[in-house]
Amino acid sequence: MDPEPSNNDLHRQILQTTLEQISSQEASGLATECCVICLGNVDEPCEAHPCRHNNFDFLCLVTWLERRPTCPLCKSHVSKVRHGSSEDKGQVKVYKVPEHSEQGNVSAQLPGRQTSDDSDLEQHSPWLFDDEITRRRRFIYLNNLYSFHVGFNRRQVSRPRYVELLPRDFMTDPQLVTRARTWLSRELRVFEFLYTGSSSSHGRDTRYSTTAEYLLEYIIAILKSIDTRGSTGQAENLIQEFLGRDNTRLLLHELRAWLRSPCESLAEWDRTVQYPERTTLP
Repeated sequence: MDPEPSNNDLHRQILQTTLEQISSQEASGLATECCVICLGNVDEPCEAHPCRHNNFDFLCLVTWLERRPTCPLCKSHVSKVRHGSSEDKGQVKVYKVPEHSEQGNVSAQLPGRQTSDDSDLEQHSPWLFDDEITRRRRFIYLNNLYSFHVGFNRRQVSRPRYVELLPRDFMTDPQLVTRARTWLSRELRVFEFLYTGSSSSHGRDTRYSTTAEYLLEYIIAILKSIDTRGSTGQAENLIQEFLGRDNTRLLLHELRAWLRSPCESLAEWDRTVQYPERTTLP
């Protein structure tokens, strides 16, 4: 029986995997696809209609439209957002923008949004950390609330596909990795400090503009290398350097809950997931 790798060997392996993922994204051109709202990577491409601008991540654009139903670039009214796979038309989904009631001048409430150039978008990006979903998720971490198991019921079309969530699953199943990326991309917004740190923090690769972007790749590399529920707690030890012990433990629990749930989208998971009733969620 082969001996288990030491902590140093694992750390070296994970760092190497992280760098390979970053290099792979650059080689394929993925790293150049930047969301003009959050200035991060586009994890789920989308297109605003009828203007057809598509320089956004779906979650960012929907969050934007919750406050202002206009395109961040051209200011025209947005009635729907197309997202999903552009290669397979059967996978394209349409999000209809809810009608907004008149609640005063939104631009007056959101500083830095008087014009539509890139500098204004950069000034506006901190607002993304104060949307309703992020506030709710931040409340969960502040109160250390662990979600209950999301089970399957007869009315649900899809069943849980992932049970064990072992490293080999992440190495061989691209859909599982995409599912993890989608959740982490939104969840890490809870920790606003990850988006304001210096480029030298934690020795992260300077090709990524924020610690959050690097940490996302780092966690994916960990998922491919270590069982996150292992008794030695190696995954937790590595991530806690960025988030702290309690936040890391909760983040890994919530990530596993999302990955193992039958929910097809984050919106469905938000509606389904439940927490202890001792505290009222915002």
